[in-house]
Amino acid sequence: MQSPDIHFESVEKNISENPLVIFHELRRNHTSPSTAYIKGEILFADGTVLAVFQHVHISETGTLITDYRYHCMDAEKEMIFRYDNAPHHCEIDTYPHHKHISDKIYACDMPDLKDVMDEITAFVIENMI
Repeated sequence: MQSPDIHFESVEKNISENPLVIFHELRRNHTSPSTAYIKGEILFADGTVLAVFQHVHISETGTLITDYRYHCMDAEKEMIFRYDNAPHHCEIDTYPHHKHISDKIYACDMPDLKDVMDEITAFVIENMI
C-alpha cells in the first residue's frame, strides 16, 4: 500500500507547474499510516488565493479524498467560489458535493485540485486582459 505522501507529491507537482502561482504553503499531517490531511494556501499572480483542505485515505484500491474544501478568494479575501463536501444541502443531486458561488449552491461532482486550479487560472487570465 502506498503512503499519502505519493498523493501530496502529485499535489505539489501540479502547483509548481502552474505558471500563475507565485507562492504556496501546504502543511501535511499524517493521522495514521494510510490517512493524512493537507491544508494550506496557494497565491496566484493577481492576488487570488486558493485555500485548500483535503483528507486523504490510501488503500489497496487507490487514493480516496474523504473530505475536501477548495475556497477561492480574491485579493481582498472576498469569496469567488468554494467547492466542498460538507454534509449539508441534501436537496442537490450530487450531495454531499457542491459548489458555492456568492449565496447560491450548485450541484457538482467532486473536482480534482488541478481542475480547480485551472478554473482559477482561466479566471485570472480573463481578469488580467
